Amino acid sequence: PDRTTILGAAKLSGKITNSWSFAALTAVTDREYGEVDSAGVRFKEEVEPRSLYGVVRTQKEFNEARQAIGMIGSIVERGVNNEQLRGIVNDRAASVGIDGWSFLDRDRVWVLTGWAGASYVSGSRERMLDLQRSAVHFFQRPDAAYLSIDPNATSLTGWASRVWLDKVTGNWIFNAAIGAINPKF
Repeated sequence: PDRTTILGAAKLSGKITNSWSFAALTAVTDREYGEVDSAGVRFKEEVEPRSLYGVVRTQKEFNEARQAIGMIGSIVERGVNNEQLRGIVNDRAASVGIDGWSFLDRDRVWVLTGWAGASYVSGSRERMLDLQRSAVHFFQRPDAAYLSIDPNATSLTGWASRVWLDKVTGNWIFNAAIGAINPKF
């Protein structure tokens, strides 16, 4: 199939008050089957499990939008029944985050911004082994003695954070940032 069938979806967004905003989106997709030809034998094989996707975001602005704080959460939950498929897709994934900004001066020239987040992903040992070896995580790289591949892992939990200072108006602009990302994020 060239697409996944959406069984149902819902979206809710808007301002709760002048300073609070909220958004949520969820969708449920159906199982999809592809036609496989193996040595002349044709059969249907599950290529996408039934899945639930969801994200929720809220943000509160303060002091005439001079400061704000926000939160976000997301989830993917898959009903994987096929063992071959279990080796190539995660069973579930979730993430949470918090972010915010604060203008440091009356004219809104300098702003301090930051975010922090955490993630969780789970699946079969085979899938987690592939994930640890993937280019995104690369646990086997030779310059990282603090990392090692865990062949028995069935989940990964990681974190990340970044803070930056910007000068956003004027004849010159400025950006300085510092951040860290855990390899399991």
